[in-house]
Amino acid sequence: MANDQGTVSLKKPAILRFLNYNDASLKQFERSARYVFRDTASEAHLRYARFMTKDHPERSLELIERRWHGEVKGRLFKHIVCSFGDPMMSPKLGFDIMQEFALFFADYPFLFAIHTDIPRRIHAHALLGMTNLRVRVG
Repeated sequence: MANDQGTVSLKKPAILRFLNYNDASLKQFERSARYVFRDTASEAHLRYARFMTKDHPERSLELIERRWHGEVKGRLFKHIVCSFGDPMMSPKLGFDIMQEFALFFADYPFLFAIHTDIPRRIHAHALLGMTNLRVRVG
């Protein structure tokens, strides 16, 4: 984990979890996106979206699914939570780390927000769409 000076701290590890929902439908995506981008947890400048709009990401994901698969069904997304281990880390550094993390999924719809609603426990919530926009199957 990098701190504000860009050095790595081995004493304060981060935890990265990929969550699977039994129902990863468009309706669940909409609820999850509202949670990720809620005003009480995250400021607007700490929110990121790729291949989706920030104001209605569920509409963007629906259009992607219809365009690439002809319908909206199956597991549409995964919910990712990153708990940064450094209680003194700045929200800006958390945002920078998550932007770099998002590059690993450059061909997929991706959104995240840095949550600052828990003092000294900055964390990120992200939603990763399951459709690769570079490789079309079928």
